Amino acid sequence: MVDQYVAGEVDPAEREWFEKHFLKSQARAKKVRFAQALQAAGKTAVVHYKAKWSYRHLAIAASVIVALAIGFVVWRTIVGQSDVDKGLVALQNAYRDERPIAGRITGFNYAPQSDQRGGSQRVDYLQLDYAARLLFPSVAKSSDARALHAAGQYYLTQKDFDKAIDQLKRAIELDPAGATIQIDLGTALLQKGLLLPPEGSERSIVFANSLEHFNKGLELNSNLLEGYFNRALLYQQMGLIKQAEVEWQEYLKRDPSSPWANEAKRNLELLKQRSADDSRTLDESFRAFPEARRAGNEEAAWQIFVRNYRSSGNLITNKLLNAVVSDSTANHTAATDINDPAYLGNLEVSRVGDRYTSQVTNDKGEMSFSEFYLPRDLVVDRGGVSMRNEARATPRFILV
Repeated sequence: MVDQYVAGEVDPAEREWFEKHFLKSQARAKKVRFAQALQAAGKTAVVHYKAKWSYRHLAIAASVIVALAIGFVVWRTIVGQSDVDKGLVALQNAYRDERPIAGRITGFNYAPQSDQRGGSQRVDYLQLDYAARLLFPSVAKSSDARALHAAGQYYLTQKDFDKAIDQLKRAIELDPAGATIQIDLGTALLQKGLLLPPEGSERSIVFANSLEHFNKGLELNSNLLEGYFNRALLYQQMGLIKQAEVEWQEYLKRDPSSPWANEAKRNLELLKQRSADDSRTLDESFRAFPEARRAGNEEAAWQIFVRNYRSSGNLITNKLLNAVVSDSTANHTAATDINDPAYLGNLEVSRVGDRYTSQVTNDKGEMSFSEFYLPRDLVVDRGGVSMRNEARATPRFILV
């Protein structure tokens, strides 16, 4: 009866009788209160347990749903990538610690240039091999512009510049408006030119072609930092100090603080130092060369000449020819004998077989090419190659 009363399972009449007669005894009343307390405690524990179970399992369920969603997104991302995309990621990862060339390859993150003094290059060969396994079958299957561009980038990292140039030219045929392809082709030509003898005309032609592609790429997309960086590097390698300084400064306006910017700043400082050193060296050599010629000291004259070779050509040759050009409209200066260029031309032919100077001068030291004025953005180098010039229009020359 007590359990039924506590549970509320008695009818009103029985409840009234139970409370009037049974609960008169204090012991019985105490027993009933105890039973009621137990019942209340039990209900609270059950409710608490059920709530605790619900919250915990809801949290677990939510975590499982989130994990599945993330996994699905990752799976879709991986599956959705083409072999070319995955190959380029692997190629970039292979050179994350050290880049293989001086120039920038589009899309590659910063890495310091590898040691040029014969040290072993830091490259992840597993990633490199994986990149090759992904990229080359893609080129064989589709040969679209993107696959050819990726193959060109691969050959750039391997310093196989002729193959890189071939792949990138084919990519441009399919996508002439591909700005990054233009920049990478300019980079391949720049790197190829660096391997050519500085005194030959082929180097100048390759550099000029490189410049054309840098200009085209930046014309298509003026936000490509790789184009500004590599064009500045090209001017620097050509010995066009003023143009290089302007271009590095232009780069730093767009990228003032990255690791690439730090390299640009170092190159700018090197240019300033080099400009000062070349000026001093050239002044001394330009005085000494005519003296050696007049004294009949051919060996001394030749050594002076050799010491003045730069990537842009020979400082003595350039200054002597410029002096002759100036003398075509004014009296000869006391510092320069008009026969010096002809003498130098004969000297180059006898020593190394180089006929450049002898071809642009006759036996009297006179220039054998026509003078004309070119527009602001054009300069003609030996061989009639066009180059960019920041200065105002000045007299320039082309071989006839």
